[in-house]
Amino acid sequence: MLQFHVKVILPTSKDNDVLQVKRFETDMPLYVHTFGDLAEFAAFRHMSLKTAYAPITVESIYVDEGYMQTSNASINGVFGASNSLKLRSANGPITAVVDLLNQGSEPTILDIETSNSPINCAVSLAASDNGPGAGGTFDVRTITSNSPLKLSFKSSPTGAKLQTIARTSNSRATIAMHPEFEGSFQAETSRFGQTDLEMLNLADPIGKGRKRIFQDVRKEKGSARGSVFWQRETVDDYDVRRRGGVEVKTSNGPISTPNNQEAKRERMSYINAYRPPSDTIPEKELYGPSPYDLNFVVPVPDVLSTGKVKLVPFVPRKHAARFMSRVEGHADFFKYMPLNLETLHDWLFFVEKIMRRDEGNILFAVFDTSGLRPELVEQDKDLGVPGGALAGAIGLAYTDPHNLTSEIGPVIVLPQFRRTHVSSHEVGAILRWGLERSSVSDDPTEGGLELRRIAWQAGPENAASNGLAKKMGFKFEGIGKWAWVIPTPKPGFKKIGKRAREGDSRMGRDTMRWAVCWDDWEDGGRKLLDELLSK
Repeated sequence: MLQFHVKVILPTSKDNDVLQVKRFETDMPLYVHTFGDLAEFAAFRHMSLKTAYAPITVESIYVDEGYMQTSNASINGVFGASNSLKLRSANGPITAVVDLLNQGSEPTILDIETSNSPINCAVSLAASDNGPGAGGTFDVRTITSNSPLKLSFKSSPTGAKLQTIARTSNSRATIAMHPEFEGSFQAETSRFGQTDLEMLNLADPIGKGRKRIFQDVRKEKGSARGSVFWQRETVDDYDVRRRGGVEVKTSNGPISTPNNQEAKRERMSYINAYRPPSDTIPEKELYGPSPYDLNFVVPVPDVLSTGKVKLVPFVPRKHAARFMSRVEGHADFFKYMPLNLETLHDWLFFVEKIMRRDEGNILFAVFDTSGLRPELVEQDKDLGVPGGALAGAIGLAYTDPHNLTSEIGPVIVLPQFRRTHVSSHEVGAILRWGLERSSVSDDPTEGGLELRRIAWQAGPENAASNGLAKKMGFKFEGIGKWAWVIPTPKPGFKKIGKRAREGDSRMGRDTMRWAVCWDDWEDGGRKLLDELLSK
């Protein structure tokens, strides 16, 4: 797969002042846009970012005028704007923390729009002149459909004129207005929805115990309208309708204010937009992309070998069905694994979601080349390893090229090759690759990875795995209690674990922790492995 990365580095301004950038524009479909923490170092007079099918992520940025557009992807970030900020997506969520500064008679505009995806926006308002009656003018518009909408105002100058529109459909609209808000309001949902005016019934922001006045309120099923302001000694010269307005609309969903805990979070200067990843994969994606992308953090050789086994990258279209066919009839084969891997679908999900999609993980197919099972060598001619029979699988996980660490796992020997040389040779091939020094060759796939540490984990009940770790030179480092949650086994299969606290039906597992480090390798580990593999 051909990939391009474009990196823009801004120059340092003179005297360490904020760098003034007159114009910054992109129009790059399919490109992910990522911006660092720039708000304190650069100000963009005009910024326009356009992409499609790729997210836009901003740590922090400040613009006079900003326009950011994508589709079928998210926009996420912290923004500041003094004139206008427009965020556009379609079928992609938008999560934004926004500071708006008003410096003149024209309103400062925030305009956020997407479809079929949620909006979560927290806004702070400020004005360059905070004198009486000079609180600034702001227009805030947030629109989506078929998804929740959440809009909150964290701060506002006294006397600010705020016009707000928040619209969605078939979902909840949650609004938290700032106590400084005064003006007209209109909340509308479908006939059997609910509107909650508590979003306007707020405590006095200046702490003088003033009464909140609701005027000309009309409430019907699914709607409410009127105006709201703070009590004054005289209102003769004060037309509250000119101060601002809020319009909230949805359908088939309530209009509400956050509960106390949510409101407290909304006043904070951060959000948590995390969404757990889906625990399913479309059937068409189970076998991975074509051509197959290993997606591993370091270069991978075509083959790793000892005298008796060869390791090649596990490619589901080529290896998965044959691999699982050799497990059939062995109901307890995966009993020590803290995952359900008993069916072809389960195995494909594991290989794609847990191994390939995590760039720190890689899985190898293990072929016995000793001729131990000639009938299987004949069966496996189509798998592309001359003289080889598919004998197992082995992986590296949590590989960190910065800290030079990794972990061996899973280690799987198929039933037809249990109690043979396969287990020690597949582990030996991985250890050599991981711990040996890198090659002086220009080819990055030659030589070893020069890792400093390779770990190993096994359940305390798995005597074979712990015994293999010890045999291969791993040093025991201790027991990690309750390290794994064991899934409920599928009917007809078995899992090894122990019961957790009362009321928790899922089993758990401790883990025995082992490791070989670079100094262990240099101080006898390499020699031990050579002796084992030469037998």
